[in-house]
This record gives sequence, structure tokens and C-alpha cells, in this order.
Amino acid sequence: VFSSVMDNWEEERDEGGGGHHGGSNPCAAVCFGLFLFVGGMTLGGWNEYRSVATAKAIALGRDHVVEVPCSPIDPLHRRDLIHLTCPLTGQKILGAGFAGLGEGVSGLQLKSEVQVYQWVLETVKTGGSNKDQQKTVKEWHKKWKDGYEPGTGPHTSTNLPPDDPHDVDELVNPPLTTRPWWDSRLRFGHFTIDTATDIKVGAFAFPAPLLSSVLTERTLSPNCSAPSSCPPGVSAMGNTLYFKYDPGSAVHTERVGDMRQTFWLGDAHFASVLAQQSVGESLVPWPSPYDPSYTIFLATGQDATAEEMFAKAESDNVALTWVLRLVTWLCTSGGIFLLLSPLGMLVAWVPCLGGVLEGLVDMVVCGFSCAVGSMCWFMVAGFVWVFYRPYIGVPLLLVSGGLFVWLVFFRSKGMRRRPMDLEGRPGPYNPEAALDEDQLMPQDKPEEPSAPPEPMNFCAECGARKPVSMGMVCRACAAQG
Repeated sequence: VFSSVMDNWEEERDEGGGGHHGGSNPCAAVCFGLFLFVGGMTLGGWNEYRSVATAKAIALGRDHVVEVPCSPIDPLHRRDLIHLTCPLTGQKILGAGFAGLGEGVSGLQLKSEVQVYQWVLETVKTGGSNKDQQKTVKEWHKKWKDGYEPGTGPHTSTNLPPDDPHDVDELVNPPLTTRPWWDSRLRFGHFTIDTATDIKVGAFAFPAPLLSSVLTERTLSPNCSAPSSCPPGVSAMGNTLYFKYDPGSAVHTERVGDMRQTFWLGDAHFASVLAQQSVGESLVPWPSPYDPSYTIFLATGQDATAEEMFAKAESDNVALTWVLRLVTWLCTSGGIFLLLSPLGMLVAWVPCLGGVLEGLVDMVVCGFSCAVGSMCWFMVAGFVWVFYRPYIGVPLLLVSGGLFVWLVFFRSKGMRRRPMDLEGRPGPYNPEAALDEDQLMPQDKPEEPSAPPEPMNFCAECGARKPVSMGMVCRACAAQG
């Protein structure tokens, strides 16, 4: 993502005629970096709470689940979290009347994908591998694509030739609704043709939102050999149905306006469900006592026990948590890097050495961004976990605090405190006074006196500034003046 953004900024720079970092690149970097940082922190906090709440829901579900038979339905278990493994019924005839399917097929759900061979305006880079010579241009290409925009192409409508399908191929995407094989039920891209509505798992009504969890899909092979199974210009090849814009052209030739369609049939004959038994035969999500917005509502097309389904849910929760943790950490650290990226843009203007200096600054900024991003990420994660599992949350907070202390020490290590005069103002800088005794060379260290001096009483005057603090310059006067 960051590489793509930087490439876009370079294109902006090239088109705007700016310098190495010309145009509005610094402003765009800061704005996008702020968005990434805030978004990464927010998403990271939500992800940690989601992980905790989901784990709690699974743990509580294990304690409350009840095994029930496929039939009859026991009303005493209403509002209980139940587990059942039963046959799945309710298949119906789907896709009747579609080209290549004849009288239809039996199953639970029928899906399709429709693509059209068409003119597509694409953004490409020219100039080879050298970025300094690359330019971004828009070019028209012919390709198979899900969506379709009739009337678009490399030429305007004012230059259309006579109504000849072969000429249209060279100019514009033609309308398809006038073709003899067009069906008003067709949709471009992926779409669901039909779904069975009265599906049962045992005596219970199977929940429609869980249908995709139990279906096993297979690709259908359409058949045009039967009489009246396919209109003119339509032919089947393997698992694909081809609609030719020019009915007289061969199947293997491609021209603008051709269409192809693929069918998938989803079916299942067995299901295991974890859900709350509701009124009658319905099954609904079981709300967690820890947070009712997190529920148990699971199904699989296999013969699975309740414990196996809970274990699978735990595994999915852990996997999603770690993926989002990586994404949120990258967003947080990357956001800080982009916020500080103008520093590298400033030194890039130095003649001859600008590129080298920019690379060095970017390396330092990258390391600093990773440290600060990690500190912020551990802090957010620790605050969430400390209330649920302190033995996880407290170490995370300690790691965040350790990174903060390290950053403060790193910042202040090279700073030298200048002495203060009698009025509390910074005095002249003394290089030797700024060095610790251990940093002095052996020949520079003061010699130890051979004998202790005679004691003398002094009166110290440190000015009117109160209270006296480290680093102030004071005057010591002996009794003799």
C-alpha cells in the first residue's frame, strides 16, 4: 500500500513538474499518515476487544450448550444454546429455462458468473524499468470482464461506421439486449440465480444466513445438444456457455460483444448447527452473557460435535486476531513514517548528496516510526487485555512503558544541560563541563591531590531564583572576602 501511494505521489510530481519531492506530496503524506495512524490505533483497539469478547462467548457457550435430537422439538429448550446434527432437506429445481440447463437442476443454491469480451480503458506505465523515464498513460484494450459498459470504446459515437457487427468490433462496446440469446434474468458478474427457501435441518428451519457455511459447490457442465436447450448463437464448451455476438462466428474466436457464462450448484445433505432455539422451529443467534452483541451462530456441512465446532471457532478467532494485529501495527507504524516523511523530502534538495541524505533520514525515521508505533500498539492492546487477562495485559503495558522510557532516554542522551547564571538564565556553554569524567582521556583527568586542603567556610549565593536546582551557577565567598 505504501509503495503504491509513493508511486502515485511520484506521478503527481512528474506531471506537476516539481523537484524531487515537488507538488503537494508532503501535505498528502502527512494527511494519509494521520489517517493511517488514527485508523490503525482505532482498529487495533477494536480488534483486541473483539478477540476478548469472542473468546469469552465461546467459553460461555461451552458451559451452556445443550444437545438436542433432530425431532421432535422440545419447547423446554427455548432460549437455550443447542447443538444438533441432522439431515438437510428442502432441495428444489433451480435454473429452469436458462440456456444450457434445460429443465433445471436439483439443489439448494444456483450461482452464475457472466463475463463480456469488451473494450476496457486501462492505466499503464510506459518507459521501461527506469522510474525516471516512466509515464502513466491510459490505453484501450480488449479483455474479458465481469461488468459491462455499452457505448464505450476507443472512438466516439460520432465516428460510428454503418451498422455492421464487424465494424462495431473496432469501435465501441455494442448493446447486448438486442441479441436473440439475451435473457432478462442475466446479470453481469457474479450473481445468485435461485435459492431454496424451505430448508430443514431435522425438524428445525435451517437459518438462511448459515447456508453458505454448509454448501458444497460444484461447477456445472451446460448442455446444448438437446433440442431448444440453447438459442441461436449459443454453444457449450466444457463448463462454459458461449454467447456469440455474431452468430456465424466460430466459438474459439473472440470479438467485442461476445459473452460467456459459468454455473455453480451448491448442495448439502447433512448439517451440524450451534444456535439458540427460538419460537417454534426457528434457530437464531445465541447472545453471549459477557457482551450480547457477540453471539454463537455456527453451522458446518459435516458431522461435527459441539466441542469440535467450538474448537474451530477458537482457531478462526485466533487467526483473524493475528492477521488484524499485523495490519494494525503496519498502519500505525506506517502512519508515523508518513507523518515524518517530509523530513526526508527537506534534505532531498541538497545538491549531489540529496538522494543519499534522504535515504539515511528515511532509515532513521523508519526505525523511529517502528519504535513509536510498537509503543502505541502495545499500549492499546494492554489496556484492553488488562481487564480480561491481567497476566497478558500487564506485560503489554510494561513493554509499552519500556519503549517509552527508551525513546525518552534516546532523545535526551545527546542533550547537554547548559549552566544557569545567578538570575536563572542559560549561561555560556562549556564543552569540558558537558563531558562526564569517564568520557575524558586519561591525560585530561584531574590529578588527585597529594594531601587534603585545609577546610574553609564559604557562603553560597545562588541568586534570587528559588528554589535552587541542579545546573544553576552559584557564587561561593570565603570569610576573608
